Amino acid sequence: MNKNPKKVEGIFLTHMHLDHILGSPDFQPNVPIYVGPKETTGKKFLNLFVQGSTDRVLGENPTLYELNFQEGRKDSPVRILDFFGDQSLLIFHVEGHTKGSLAFLVQSTSGYQLVLGDSCHTSWGWKNNVTPGDFTENQEKNRESLDFLKDLVSKFPEIQVHPGHQSIIVNSN
Repeated sequence: MNKNPKKVEGIFLTHMHLDHILGSPDFQPNVPIYVGPKETTGKKFLNLFVQGSTDRVLGENPTLYELNFQEGRKDSPVRILDFFGDQSLLIFHVEGHTKGSLAFLVQSTSGYQLVLGDSCHTSWGWKNNVTPGDFTENQEKNRESLDFLKDLVSKFPEIQVHPGHQSIIVNSN
């Protein structure tokens, strides 16, 4: 960021687990941070042990905004938000790993990029249809969300897939 400074107008988090927010202090404290519904109010037992660290990383008064999703279709486990209204950034509420887990479909200069967050951790998990493990709040909902994302990519195989814990791009095949 120091080599090519640009004004950051917002940060989108897939979820608020500590390993996904550690870079937050590198940004100006007034930059809005967008998270999924009920992500800031999760009461899982594990959160009791990391809440102090989370608070220290995000700072005293983080500018957190929970995204508002309209009711989705009854036959879909996922709700979708067209953030800018031009389909350049579609945000999927993929509940499961956490209540507010998000995935992002970004229209980039290199084509469509699907950022999975922790709906799926690795390329091996993606290729073998494996959900994350013990830190997932609701395995059943995570399974439904992952199935939705896999179905999306099967219909649009040009989408490049980015798992939550692997930096390489995973081709859909």
